Amino acid sequence: MSGIDQALWDIAGKAMGWPVFKLLGGKVREKVRCYIRSGPEFFGIPIEEAAQLTLEMGFDAFKSGHNPTPVPYNGRKHVDTVVEEFRLLREVMGPDVALMVDFGGPFHPKNAHAMVEGLEPLKMHSMEEPVNMETVEPTLRLKRDFPGVPIAMGERLLTRWDCRPWFEQRAIDTCRSTSAMSAASAR
Repeated sequence: MSGIDQALWDIAGKAMGWPVFKLLGGKVREKVRCYIRSGPEFFGIPIEEAAQLTLEMGFDAFKSGHNPTPVPYNGRKHVDTVVEEFRLLREVMGPDVALMVDFGGPFHPKNAHAMVEGLEPLKMHSMEEPVNMETVEPTLRLKRDFPGVPIAMGERLLTRWDCRPWFEQRAIDTCRSTSAMSAASAR
């Protein structure tokens, strides 16, 4: 759906001879902060080396997924491994780098709570999808227990109406749905 939405904006821009950003209301900033999305699956190197390479390339923001799931599954071990990995990243990258994690929604609410609690002292820039997005309530609990932790959701939300309950209940700080944001920007 988002691919079709983006294609339609592109077609409209080409028909008018305008870049899409003008159709959406014009330029709103001079610079956009970029980040490296990394992890062993992207660079094929240990995460701390990827972090160091990110700094050498001049980036000041870094996003990584969570570690592979332990087999057999042990929720507490998974939490401890992820928290330790991000402590190492914070140590390597320093306090001024925007550090982000994309969990992908795999954690039981109890483990997600332990995860956010363990990562909170690291001053994360955002934590994306710590729990499954089927209902708002588990994310809302995290937001209530950790009001200073920026929580992002939305890759699975397709329209602005899908995002609406999350914002109305103040369960998230950022919605990452391309289609929903395009539609909201177009109003």
